Amino acid sequence: MLIAAGLNLHRLDAWWTETPIGTTHISRLARLGLELAA
Repeated sequence: MLIAAGLNLHRLDAWWTETPIGTTHISRLARLGLELAA
């Protein structure tokens, strides 16, 4: 439970300071779709 509380505090801090936590993985097919749409 302490680990979960620590992660929540980390996420709250990132939200308050408007710091992105990280990006998610984008598949090759989705990336290709984004490139074709641009």
